[in-house]
Amino acid sequence: SYLQADRIDEAYTAFQRAIELDDKYRYAYYHIGKRLIKEKAYDKAIEAFNQVAETEYADDSVYYNLGYSYYNIEKYDEASKAYKKAAEQLSSSDLKASIYVNIALCCYELEDYEQAKDYLYKSIEMDKDYDYAHYLLGFILYVKYQDEEGAQQEYDYLLELGSPYAKQLKSLIE
Repeated sequence: SYLQADRIDEAYTAFQRAIELDDKYRYAYYHIGKRLIKEKAYDKAIEAFNQVAETEYADDSVYYNLGYSYYNIEKYDEASKAYKKAAEQLSSSDLKASIYVNIALCCYELEDYEQAKDYLYKSIEMDKDYDYAHYLLGFILYVKYQDEEGAQQEYDYLLELGSPYAKQLKSLIE
């Protein structure tokens, strides 16, 4: 109820007391972390998610949100590591495709364009119609590799999908 009343500090203290009494309440930090993300308090969210990451309650959602928080404070290497842990725990190819795009974005920010490209190909392999992955791949091929043919192929596929990203990629490659 502290969380619902926007009393985050009191909720955090109450959860800490509960965890001291019984470690099974540690997953409560996940809910605090989610709330802190809404408030864009990413440093505090990272602290909360790390509390859960140290337990058997850590799952793909914990690592995804940890990656998201790190990404938003421009700690791309840490974000990438967290996203990779999230991907390891997933069996769903749709969700994994999305996480691979997030890893690619981290690689791009770290100027590791080859890795970014590899993760985008992995994403597309898992979900061939994932338009954002095709857009980013076309962008990287054109901007970082001057591969006009490869970018054009991604553009053509986006057109085939009827994706709004086609227009954005077209404006870049023309």
